[in-house]
Amino acid sequence: IRLTPEYCRKLREAELDSVQVTFYSHDPAIHNQLVGTQRYEETLHGIQNALAEGLSVSINTPLCTLNRDYEKTLAFLRELGVIYVTCSGLITTGSAAQPASEALQLSSEELEEILRKSVAYCHEHGMEIAFTSPGWLDDQIFEELNIPSPSCGACLSNMAVTPGGNVVPCQSWLDDQPLGSMLTDDWKKIWDSETCKTRRNYSAEMTGECPLRRYC
Repeated sequence: IRLTPEYCRKLREAELDSVQVTFYSHDPAIHNQLVGTQRYEETLHGIQNALAEGLSVSINTPLCTLNRDYEKTLAFLRELGVIYVTCSGLITTGSAAQPASEALQLSSEELEEILRKSVAYCHEHGMEIAFTSPGWLDDQIFEELNIPSPSCGACLSNMAVTPGGNVVPCQSWLDDQPLGSMLTDDWKKIWDSETCKTRRNYSAEMTGECPLRRYC
């Protein structure tokens, strides 16, 4: 979705005034490499347009070996006026489900080091940060850093709709069959389907694990 000034205005008028954008790096070359196409400028302009329209903008950054200088990205986002950020491990699903992407994953120790520095930066500069990958780091780390411990909310607190209209348990769940289509299926039918119920029941157990990691 292109966050043009007109589209951002329409979002605000519809009271859909909160958006999340995936932004891999302050470095255009790294962002484009991880996206797989030349989209840095378009993404940056979308963030700027959303902020200018007064939307609540949250920036998510999946962390990997190429963008481990996350503090520099945080500083860049702060200059833009971004307050809310999230980061995660690199989940190798969809087009990222290949050995080249798996080789970019950080270890738990590396993620912890980056997260500790990033939390300190955000606290110092008035930004809010959360880590969104359950099961990647020990809960004690989140307690020490005074940030929420992530849990899986697939089919419970969140779901996602793909650009083609397919409904999936979360924005990273791209490999299995979709739960249905927002274009052709009744929402209640999707929500009450056995597959959706199974995912929802798993999420409700609050195991602190990401089911996708079992397949990564």
